[in-house]
Order: sequence, then C-alpha cells, then structure tokens
Amino acid sequence: MAKIGGHLPPTVPRPSPSPAGKAEPAATPQQQPQGPASQATPAKPAPVAVQAQQVAQQFGSAFQSAGRLAGQLFKGLGTKEAGQSRGSEKSSSSERTEEGKGEQGAQEAGQGPDEAGGENPFMAAFGALKRSRQSRLRKAAKKRAGQSSEVSASTQVALEEEEEEEEEQNPRRARNYLLGEEQEETPFDQAKREALFLQHLEREGEPASNIARLLNAQLGVDRDREFKDLLTDQVKPQLESMASRVAEAPADERRTLAALVSRAAYQVGSKSSGAFTKLLASAGVAEAAHLATSSEAVVARATQFEQALRRAASPEYRSALIDAGRATLEQLARDAEGLTPEERHPTWISLLRSAESLEPQSLPAMAEAVVSGILATGRAEAAGTLAEFLPPALKVAPGGGSWAFQLALTLFARGEVKAAEQLGGALHEWIRQARGSCTPIFKNLRELSAAPSGGASEATLLRELEAHISLLAATIPACAYMIEHGQGLPPAAAPLLTEATVSMASLNIVGATAPGQQLLRRMLLAQERGGQTFLTTLPRLALALSQKQLVQPLWNNGLLPASYQFGGRPFLDRVALHTGRALAAPVLARSKKGDEGSAKVLLRTAILGNAALFGLKPDGAHLAAEALESLRQRPGSLALRRTLELLEKIREKQSTSSTETLQELAKALADRESRLVPLSGQSQGPRVPTKLSLREIAMDQSAHAKQSAAPRDAPAPPLGGAPRSHK
Repeated sequence: MAKIGGHLPPTVPRPSPSPAGKAEPAATPQQQPQGPASQATPAKPAPVAVQAQQVAQQFGSAFQSAGRLAGQLFKGLGTKEAGQSRGSEKSSSSERTEEGKGEQGAQEAGQGPDEAGGENPFMAAFGALKRSRQSRLRKAAKKRAGQSSEVSASTQVALEEEEEEEEEQNPRRARNYLLGEEQEETPFDQAKREALFLQHLEREGEPASNIARLLNAQLGVDRDREFKDLLTDQVKPQLESMASRVAEAPADERRTLAALVSRAAYQVGSKSSGAFTKLLASAGVAEAAHLATSSEAVVARATQFEQALRRAASPEYRSALIDAGRATLEQLARDAEGLTPEERHPTWISLLRSAESLEPQSLPAMAEAVVSGILATGRAEAAGTLAEFLPPALKVAPGGGSWAFQLALTLFARGEVKAAEQLGGALHEWIRQARGSCTPIFKNLRELSAAPSGGASEATLLRELEAHISLLAATIPACAYMIEHGQGLPPAAAPLLTEATVSMASLNIVGATAPGQQLLRRMLLAQERGGQTFLTTLPRLALALSQKQLVQPLWNNGLLPASYQFGGRPFLDRVALHTGRALAAPVLARSKKGDEGSAKVLLRTAILGNAALFGLKPDGAHLAAEALESLRQRPGSLALRRTLELLEKIREKQSTSSTETLQELAKALADRESRLVPLSGQSQGPRVPTKLSLREIAMDQSAHAKQSAAPRDAPAPPLGGAPRSHK
C-alpha cells in the first residue's frame, strides 16, 4: 500500500504473454530502424500505463484521511481546459476501440495523457471514481423521472446541466468524489474536513462573514452535539486568528461577522462557546472605537449605541462593548444634560433599551459610566434630574428597570444620597402604579379560591387580567434585582424593597397569563445560554414572603397570605407549574423541527438549573430530567404512565414538594397535539398506582430506550425485572 502523499508508480511491469495469447499488433510506419547503438543496448521490458480503475481499487482505501486528501486534490485538479482536453482524448480513444483494434490497442487507446505518460496517476483514479459518481447521478435522475426505461429529453437536458454543475462545484464538493458515498466517516473526520475547507477559503481571500455563514450552516439543527463540539475545537485557531484582524474590517463586514459568530456560539451551547469569546470581544472593542468617532446628535448617538448592543446577542460582545465604550457613554450622559425635555426623553429611552439587552453583571459598568458623565457637568441638581426623566421613560422601556435601580445604587455609593433617595422614590411609585391596575382582579381571584361556586371562573378572570398585566410582568425582573441587591440602598429607600417583594409575590398569578408565560420562557432561554435569571432566587424569595410582617401588605394587594406559608412552598409549586408550561412550548417546537439536541439541552438545563424551584433534590432532578427526556424522545400513553410512576417515586424519596409540579409538563411532552396544560395545579384523573421500586423503574427506562433504538428485526432486550401494572 502506497503512503498517502507519496508518488504513485508511473508504470507496472507487464506480465509475460502466454503462448496462446493474441499476436502483437504490427508496428506503425513512424517507427525508426534500430541503429548499432540501440542494438547494443539490451531491450527493456515494455511498460504499461497504470489503469484508472486499477489505481482507484488499489489506493482507494488510502484516501480516507481528509486532510491529506484535500491537499492532494487541490494539487492535482488542474485547470478546466485541461480537464476538457482529457475528456476529448478519452472520447476519441473510445471511438478507436470500437473500430476493431486489438486488445493492446484498446489498452493504449484507453490511456489519457496522465495515464500514458505516467505524469499524474492520481488524476486517473480521480476520473474513474468521478465517472462512477456520475453514473449514480444518472440512475437517481432516471428513477426520479418515473422509473421509466428511457430518459425523456427534458430529463436528459437536466442531466447534462447537472453534470456541468458538478464540474464547476467548489472544492468541498470536488473532494468528496474520491471519498465516495460508500465511505463512512467518523464525526472527527467530518469536523476535520470542514475545518480544512474553511481554512482553504480564508487562504483564498474569502470574506470573514462568508466563512462565518458557512460555519453556521455546518452547525445547523441536523447536526448532533458531538460534531458541533469537534468542529468548534477544529476552527478555534482560525477564529482566534480572525480576531486579530477584525478591527481592520469595514464596519458592515464587522457587524455582520459579529452577528453570525454570536449565532454560532449560541448553536454550540455554553460548553463550546468559549472558542468564540476572543473574536466576539474583539468585535465589541472595534465597534466601541467606531462609535467614539461619531459626530451625530445626542439622540442619534444613543440610538446607535442601542443598536450596537442589540446587533449581536452575545454576553462577551456586549460586555466588551460596554467596557471599551465607557468614554462614549460618559460623553453621551454629559451632552444629554444640555438637551430640551423633548430631546432628553428619547435619549433615556434608548439608554434603558440598551440596558435591557445586558446581563446583570454588566449593569454596574454601564451605570458607573453614565453617573460619571452626569456628575462631570458640575451642575448641583444634575443627578437629581434622573428622578424626573427616568419614570416616563420606564413606561416605554420597562425592561430597563434593573439598570435604573443600579443607577440609584451607584449614586449612593458616590455620595449622592439625596439623588439616590429621590430616584428610589420614583421607582417605588413606578412599581406601585404597575400593580395598581391588577389589584382588583387579584381580589376577585382570591374570593374565587375561598368560594369556588358561583361567579366568574378562573379562566375568565385571567383573560380579563391579561389586558392589565403587561407592565407588571415587565417589572418583575427589576423587582428581583432590587431584592437581590437592596442592601446597598440608603435606609430611606426601604419601602421600595417592600413594594418589590409584594410585586414578586404576584408571580404565581402573573405566570398563568400570556405575558407571564413569555417572561418565564425568556428566562428559561437565558438560562440555556448560561445567563443569570431571577428563577434561581425564587426559593430565597419564598422564605421572605412567609414572614409575618408581610401578611398585611399581601392581603391589601389582593393576594392570599396562606399561599406563602410553610416556607413559601405553595407559592413555589404554583410558579413551578407555570414554568413547566412555559418550558413545554419551546421544547416541543424544537422537537417538531428536528432539533433534537437543542431540545434535550433546554429541557435538562431547565430541570437541573431550577431543581429547588421544582422541589427536587439534586439526585431527584437528574432522575426527573432523564425520565422527561426519554418521554420526549418516545412519546405515547404507555411511556407517559411509566414516566408518571417514576415521578411519583422521585417525589416520595428525592423531593421536598407536596404536589406534582412536573406532571403537566410530562403530559404535554407525551401528547404533543392536545396541549394538556390546565391553568390550575389540580391533577387530572386518578393517580397512577406505584408498583415498582425506584431502581426498577430506572432500569426499565434504560432498557426501554435501548429497545427503541435497536433495529426492528433485532430481538427485543428484556425490560424491568418486576411485572408492570399497565400490562
């Protein structure tokens, strides 16, 4: 076997002819008579050219190495004109064969220029396998034409166009000729091949955005997690090399690249997204430098900053943009102090919307830059004007409430106590007004829970609540941020924390509405990307809600204090039920479009990351995640019964919850069409009796997964050792 990358032998010795063999053809007239010198020289054995099929058969197995295969192919392809000349010579050779020449003449006629001269036998093997591939294309087209024995004229034209297109395809398609469809590649081989192709495009001068676009295509929904991780490892050096040149790219090219790379980092998940960090950070720094040179008006610069942060949904990109753009933010805040109220209002709206897209850990840096710019004006009441202009802007961009509270913390830390108290009072009034329109409906729901007979139903009241709940749902992340960081406020701002706590207590009702479902779904998706959300702080909040001093504020705002007793477990169970409903929708949507890997990651991240919310211990959370994932992959009534049995055992031994917080999620995963998710937390129908032990059911789940993955004609593996009640 020849070594890959080495020279193939141009000729092989001809076997000696047998006595019964055919006579050699007569010499052509162009042959010259041998002179004395030629007669003295011993005659050498006549060489025979390497046949294309022979080389393909002998060395085909050596072409499995993707890297060296690409290098050999790029060196041996030649020009398009040379390929056309070789095709014409082979065609004329076939005609000479049909005219009745002998066996030796046919062999010589079948040689192309590379074969006969021994210049490039690699191309001979390439041509043989290429013709085999084209033959398969013809057969496939013939089958598509209706399984007829003759190909129609239109099909023949399509075949010719397909062959011409095959000749002109890019190197990624060309290098697959030698691999063949029968060759099986490991995920590592595939990742290595695609990485080499991306490196080749970069050497050929392809724009970085096009390379990122092709990378996104390779990381699509039809790829498994193993391939994505392997490909990310292979392209990491290339991405880091691109990071050093991203500042030199044009603005449009750099922004497109940042958006595409951010999308690629999201597709590979948090485990492999670190390979894109350097490139995204460099793009953020370059964008900050570009914004610093802007000479637009203040309102336009604030809008540009907002658009720059929203362009790439990457925490690394946004954090780098904030850190590098500190001087731009300071100048923007200084210039905003000299604007008219009509111009200042849209400026603060843009700043609040910019903060909406930031992770919580980036809010202090942005607040520090803006406060420094305001205080740099030297005006005595400059900081106090925040309490005047922020509340109207918060009604338009309520998602920036967390950053507005961080501004108050920064003012207090800089010694501006009065300004911090004024801003805290403005935020207190903003939250109270957001909840005020919902309080009457909260009271009606409380009365309905005490006397369920008669009056409006719960569904009717919830539909009525949706018309007023949007602003309150938008303030909940800010309220959670205030509770988490409220120790940095002055004592006079303590009522703000009480107001935020009562608003958070309404999440068990808000979560049942459409705006509440959107809020919970957005938090779950942020957790999947590794972001921080208020869902992880809810168990601590539940303990705070069970304090006696909050009983009267909860009652005055239409809430039922009994729902927050026993450590707030009833409140958590209700919120967990709404969170399961919000989780089912994106998981089922990803499963429906074939993105199995992403659906699995989202489901496992939500269950494991919010184990305390669902009332699960760590071991119980792992068991529940495995059971629900098995149900998602193989839905059905039988699988649902098996999963409910397992969840029942988990709740008995690995749970602190008193209700089935994951039962409705399991029903939604089992029956994807019926959308079985009632608004209340009441279980539907009789509970499934438990017959198996926890260990036996876990073994049953594993065996059921192996059985479903086995071929249909393979013998079914044995299931759990104990008999199941549903049989």
